[in-house]
Amino acid sequence: MKDMQNHLQILELQNHNAAGEIPSGPLRGDSTISHAPISVLVYGIDNTYLNIYAENLNYPDLSAMLSHSKSIASRNKNGILWKQSCAGDVIVYPVGSLRYAYHLQTRYFDLFLNLTAYSPFAPNACFQFTAQALWQLGLPGIKDMLIRFIREELGSNVIRIQPTRLDIYADVALPHHLTDVFLKQHIVSVSRVSRCIYTDDQLGTYYRGTRGRILCRIYNKTADLVKHGKSFDHYDGVTHELLQHIWRVEFELGRKTLHRYRIDDFDDIQLNLGSLWNYLTTRWLSLRLPLDNNPSRRPVHPWWSEVQNLASQFGTVSHLTRNAIQLRKSDPHWYIAHISGCLPAFAILSGKTDLSATILHLSTELTTWWDLRDFDAACRTKAINLGIDHTNVKNDETI
Repeated sequence: MKDMQNHLQILELQNHNAAGEIPSGPLRGDSTISHAPISVLVYGIDNTYLNIYAENLNYPDLSAMLSHSKSIASRNKNGILWKQSCAGDVIVYPVGSLRYAYHLQTRYFDLFLNLTAYSPFAPNACFQFTAQALWQLGLPGIKDMLIRFIREELGSNVIRIQPTRLDIYADVALPHHLTDVFLKQHIVSVSRVSRCIYTDDQLGTYYRGTRGRILCRIYNKTADLVKHGKSFDHYDGVTHELLQHIWRVEFELGRKTLHRYRIDDFDDIQLNLGSLWNYLTTRWLSLRLPLDNNPSRRPVHPWWSEVQNLASQFGTVSHLTRNAIQLRKSDPHWYIAHISGCLPAFAILSGKTDLSATILHLSTELTTWWDLRDFDAACRTKAINLGIDHTNVKNDETI
């Protein structure tokens, strides 16, 4: 990624090919042609959720301080100032989240926290950095900040940083307002799921894909900034005319997609941004001129070509390699954790309270269950599903 924090990236495309130029009216695929320039104004990372696997956070002093602050916040029904930190003032809120007991906030990030010991299977913190922090600090800066905050303010060390969500975007200045008709005519996508949000009968946001995996949003950024009373400082130096129709193209990538393309660690983000953008704007979704019945043979729309060309600005472009096996399903310890989580319920329902008795009873029940079935055939089938050569799997026998 080439210094996304510096000056705005202005890319001008003068359209000369009549077959691919922007229509003069609202972008709807009509035959009237305009020679207005298309400009990519800014691009970068808008949002990222980072799961943190840290050393033991479950020590009395930290627990007492946070519990006390959370109790006061609960009585006030609002966040309270906890302390001054390396990231500025820290607020503690009365409620955490579904998975985390504590919610802390600075001007750079929201931090969701559990005061637990380290586990390779469950993060004990989650950072959500603001778009402004990403813009100001960049990826190296936010990594340094979270590591320092965990060390200096929480007294622990980060073992692993796992990206669990990543939003990457480009803001494009178009000569006219986009319409749903235009997008439906020109979009070619792997996903067949789409919906539109309208404001005063005008398209506000076009969605394509599924949240949690890949979701593309194409929305009116100018209207969004005006609605929320935000400034146009990001676009310093851009003419007033270009600011009238800024549209954001944004891709939200969930944990499953990030893992599929081997983005399992923080540094993997930087290494794969260019390749991700190239894949998302070329193979997963693109805008193409409807000049052929076969979508793959349709020429790319000129303004979308400028969006695609940003890949090299994000970073090195190479072929994305997919993981054939899901990480958790290729690690036997995941199954141990899963079985262990089910064991207390099995014990209660079986009338057991002792661990050894419960495990012995479970062993008997499992043996009885599999005596009626073909365990060897089940193992062979599972080996195929996991992409493992079962002939290399040998029984460990103790004599």
